[in-house]
Amino acid sequence: VESNQNRLQAAKVYTDDLTQLYNKRKLTEQMGRLFKQFKTGRKKLFVAMMDIDRFKALNDTYGHPVGDQVLKKIAALIREGVPYAYRYGGEEFCGVFYGFEKEAVLDAMEKLRRNIENASFVEEGIDHPITISSGVAEFDVGMNAVMDAIDRADKALYVSKEDGRNRCTYYDDIKDRYLADANRLRQRNLMLEEELIHLREELAGLKKGK
Repeated sequence: VESNQNRLQAAKVYTDDLTQLYNKRKLTEQMGRLFKQFKTGRKKLFVAMMDIDRFKALNDTYGHPVGDQVLKKIAALIREGVPYAYRYGGEEFCGVFYGFEKEAVLDAMEKLRRNIENASFVEEGIDHPITISSGVAEFDVGMNAVMDAIDRADKALYVSKEDGRNRCTYYDDIKDRYLADANRLRQRNLMLEEELIHLREELAGLKKGK
């Protein structure tokens, strides 16, 4: 009985109450193990980050109880579509593929995207399609931590949102563009900092003039 209770307690710690998917804590633990296997073996490892499009607007329009039902239904579709499925937080989910080739991963993510887009949410009181955006990244042998790949998948997810939502983006396809955008942003921030320093110097000069 005690061991059953311990198992139930462990399941509760690692399971998201609403969707019944594994949670971020379980993801970190399992990914640590898979990452070690990946480092010593020859199998490929991919991570997909997924986000429900315009979920805040949906919650604001239909209310949180409806939003919760949408989360549960989408979680069930994600569980069917990826080998390892997790609720990462809020309306964001994570999928992990170990021992798959890139084409198989992207095919699975495209199939999942279509299944969600074609799913009916009429029972939840919503008469329009609900979609997800996602980003996929492959683990690199040179990576030091699991978060490196998750961070790349998140960057690819951001590009999916930027490019119009309801799509999957592979990190390697956009990394040059993303790095160029990041460099432009850095340059802009440097210019703003220089302008701010110049304004402070001018202000200091005006104060002295008084």
